[in-house]
Amino acid sequence: MEEQNINVLHETQSQPTEQSQQIIQPETSSKIQQSGTISVEYAGFWVRFAASLVDALVLAIPALIMNIIFRQSFERFLATNVLIWAYAIYMLHTKQATFGKMAVGLNVTTIDGNKPTLGKLVLREIIGKTLDGLTIGIGYLIIMFSGRKQALHDKIANTVVVYDPTRKKRTWIVILAIIISVGILAIGILAKIILVSTNSMKEKADQSMVAYEEERIINEIKVCKLDGGNVNAYQVNNAICDAPYHGVTWPDTSSLGYKLNAPAAENAALATYSFILSKEGAPNIVCSLAEGNCK
Repeated sequence: MEEQNINVLHETQSQPTEQSQQIIQPETSSKIQQSGTISVEYAGFWVRFAASLVDALVLAIPALIMNIIFRQSFERFLATNVLIWAYAIYMLHTKQATFGKMAVGLNVTTIDGNKPTLGKLVLREIIGKTLDGLTIGIGYLIIMFSGRKQALHDKIANTVVVYDPTRKKRTWIVILAIIISVGILAIGILAKIILVSTNSMKEKADQSMVAYEEERIINEIKVCKLDGGNVNAYQVNNAICDAPYHGVTWPDTSSLGYKLNAPAAENAALATYSFILSKEGAPNIVCSLAEGNCK
């Protein structure tokens, strides 16, 4: 009897109660889950490029406002960069991703998988990306050759960009962003070519028009000489000649952007009289009475 009581007591002590199993079980499974190996997938160059394009679209209007507010080129440059830095640091500090990275399902973490500190983000976004720019973009291209697919700014801040398992991958956003960027680049190049060609044609047309008008003036000066008039009346009332019934005036070339530099001339100087029309960014047009034309 005493032996049976000892066996019962031993079995009772060696087996946990049902209630104690319910308390212990969640703790055990939680530790296993925490200690379990989680696969990390690093984000490559093109998906990060697509994310940066989305961010560029997000920042386009604020950057335009900055360009309107700040007139000086240095002020614009500084204000735009401060905008970009503030946006990236705030979003990464609060969400671990910018809107672009959210769109393609990415997160920024430290190498050991933790959330980057504010100091690391400042180092990454300001110092690191400034160095990326100084390397003419090579700092970004090393993503393709890095084991953890780190850019130069990632290596400096000891961070990585990984796929976030809680966010759905959106491959179509990558493809669409690349197509849009290529399209915008092609449109920009085409528009630049058209603009340059149009400006060149307009400039040539303006020069031809001015030269035509000024050659007419050359002929009027010759008539003025024959009439016995003086060309120096130009300085008084823009008249070509002060001879009687000779009322032709100098054409207004200011609408075409040209400035007239015409010295006063006495009758004795009419044989060599000349004047110049100048325009910033365009060749001068020189009109000579001696040669009888404008060039």
